[in-house]
Amino acid sequence: MLAGTVVVWARRSATTRVDAGTDARSAVDTAAHVLAGLVEHQWRTEARHRLLDDPEPIPVRWQLIADETVVSQPRLITAKAELTLTGRSDDIAALADAFRALVRRRLVITGGAGMGKTTLAIQLLLQLLATREADQVAAGEGEVVPVPVLLPVSGWDTNAHPRLQDWLAIRLAQDYPAMKASQLGRGAAAALANGGHILPVLDGLDEIPASARAQVIAALNASLTARDQLILTSRRAEFTTAIHEAGRPLTAAAVIVPKPITPQAAADYLTACLPASPSDAWQKVLAILRSGTVPGLTRLAATPLGLWLIRTVYITPGTEPTPLTGPFGADADALRTHLLDHVIPAVIAARPPSTDPAYHFRPRRRLDPDTTRRHLTYLAHTFPPPRPPRATSPGGTSPAPHPTSGQPSGARPGSRSGSRSGPSGSQSGRGLGSGCSGPCSGPSSHSCSGSCSGSRSGSRSGSRSGLCAPGPGSMNNLATQTCACADEDPFSSVL
Repeated sequence: MLAGTVVVWARRSATTRVDAGTDARSAVDTAAHVLAGLVEHQWRTEARHRLLDDPEPIPVRWQLIADETVVSQPRLITAKAELTLTGRSDDIAALADAFRALVRRRLVITGGAGMGKTTLAIQLLLQLLATREADQVAAGEGEVVPVPVLLPVSGWDTNAHPRLQDWLAIRLAQDYPAMKASQLGRGAAAALANGGHILPVLDGLDEIPASARAQVIAALNASLTARDQLILTSRRAEFTTAIHEAGRPLTAAAVIVPKPITPQAAADYLTACLPASPSDAWQKVLAILRSGTVPGLTRLAATPLGLWLIRTVYITPGTEPTPLTGPFGADADALRTHLLDHVIPAVIAARPPSTDPAYHFRPRRRLDPDTTRRHLTYLAHTFPPPRPPRATSPGGTSPAPHPTSGQPSGARPGSRSGSRSGPSGSQSGRGLGSGCSGPCSGPSSHSCSGSCSGSRSGSRSGSRSGLCAPGPGSMNNLATQTCACADEDPFSSVL
């Protein structure tokens, strides 16, 4: 019933492409129109919950990767004499235009943890959907303007479905039941996938096992035809390793990386979140941030995740931002730990419960911060992510710039906790490492320190800060909690 209603709406709202006297859309065009509406509603709702445009997008600057060993020949990527591509997350229209100017419209978004890769993918998806009707009018004869659809790479089993389009057809039918409506004809999802009507936005190459990443690259190259577009996100080191292991780059794809957010841009963003006349404490913080004289604050604010933490914890009623420039402000790790200690209650306070079924992302009851912290820490401690080796440059032994990790689970823009099943679910990501020991000093303490070993690059030891995590079967027993340390320095490499 619902699927039929959606199709009727699509047919009534569909606009003609060029001539006013053209017939109704073909079944596949109608299916694409229905899908575009569903995807746009889905991700605009998610973007609103993630505050991606409130008050404005975080100003991350993007540029082409300098490593030419992971990209195709420039002539395959651009028709211009020289390959250039720059953009800003707060000017997504210009970045979308740069994407459209690529010969085959293929883009890989790489970078470190917390640098906004998934957020940029969502922004591009929404911008391409917003201009899709106009793009159709401007399209040449026979040119297809595909519908961008965001899917987790982790859902693609290349052994079961070696061809990308076969997997896309299955996921479209599963994730968007309206594609099965009889009014669209049999096999609408497969027709869209096989006809080039889908722009797959594949999120999280780095989040699948290391052995599978090169297989995905190979499967993409084998599946994509000259008309097929693509957006892929991955941490930089994992993408670099996958390309080297695959033996060839992702054909005709531009690869971009983020630049650190400048202190001035970070201060401008926080200023936009504040009243026109900020408090004296905030004016002091903003002036210090712009000056770059407090290294920990400057370093933390250089990433979208750091800015989000600052905003979430301190731009709330009844809080004063003085700790940002106090003792914590001198050390980015200490400041980050301090903010993480306060982010769970801040997020819970910002999302009051609601029994309205329209609010899918609101809790149905008031959550307890301490209980929530215990549960999240337990999950991160019990299910640590795999630790692949660092990427090395071809013929050399020096490690490539390594993205960061060690992010506790928690809601944030572009967050990665849980199963990356889509906007209605959370997204998988980095948790807490193992091999740590140290005292947890009482029921009110959530942090600890001790000797930690184990990291992505092999064994590492030393005094590290961490979080108190209960051992198996001891979720509510503080006396049996152990110290679970973050598995890597989150600021070791922004890019």
